[in-house]
Amino acid sequence: MDTKEHEFENEGRAGSPFRAWSNYLIGRTLLSDHSCLLVSTRGYLEQVLEISKATQLTAHKARPHNDQDLRDFARIREGEHSGQAEARGERLEFTYNRTCFHDRYKRQHREQLCSTIVAHLAKDGLMFIHPTQNRSLTPREAARIQSFPDWFQFPVARTHQFRLIGNAVPPLVAEAVGEELLTFLESKNAGADVIPFELAPLPKDEAQAVECESHPMARTGAAHSSRQLASRKELVTNPAVAEAATRLYFDSASNSLKRGSGSKTKGAPRRLANLLNQLDLTWYLYGMTSDEILTLLPKEFDRFRSTA
Repeated sequence: MDTKEHEFENEGRAGSPFRAWSNYLIGRTLLSDHSCLLVSTRGYLEQVLEISKATQLTAHKARPHNDQDLRDFARIREGEHSGQAEARGERLEFTYNRTCFHDRYKRQHREQLCSTIVAHLAKDGLMFIHPTQNRSLTPREAARIQSFPDWFQFPVARTHQFRLIGNAVPPLVAEAVGEELLTFLESKNAGADVIPFELAPLPKDEAQAVECESHPMARTGAAHSSRQLASRKELVTNPAVAEAATRLYFDSASNSLKRGSGSKTKGAPRRLANLLNQLDLTWYLYGMTSDEILTLLPKEFDRFRSTA
């Protein structure tokens, strides 16, 4: 059994496995509010992985492999899987069923797309053999393929690192989806009536966060009801629902919540939030006005609805 674990320096050379992502992105334009980035290998290193912001390269330790696996690794060429190696005459020693696991071992290629990074890496890296070295990928190499910047810190345990990286949505994909959603929402909300509101500033540090939570106002019914309303997507993405909730619980004359809106009794915000989930199954709330939504509410809301 070879128990040696290999550690590597941050070389950033063309032969690294994350080159697969670079090749996929070369010649493609990544659109964002602040720039149009034409990605090259160097661009990927500097602008996606942000190597200059990492004081040291972490999570870059390869797992150990037994002697049999290491011999099989050596028989598989770059870009080739075990089935292809055996088809050209190599005799591999692994004991997996050849019918089901003909591609169980795969050596990645420097100039081609990498296999999809999966959470199974937490169990073994046999499908992710390094293009030129006789080992499987390290967590950092897998993270680079997933487009995680080098400064991103993962849990200490290698198993947890691989599982987190394999289950994650790649940051570049998340950015692209987020930008498309933002564009869609901005186009849908263009010209719509906006209900003014103010957000409390976020705590600057842990001490301030503890102080905010321990403040008497944080435990009041008013604060509780606000959190109940804001925690449901129906209330923050549907202008008509937000307007109906505002009319129910907010007194514009006193610029404060109505009496009783912080309680947990019938007609309170908690009940409204739960009721909206039920109504959304049979009514198209996005196509209704605030008046129409208010008429759907049962009698328990009358004490708030009478002044809405």
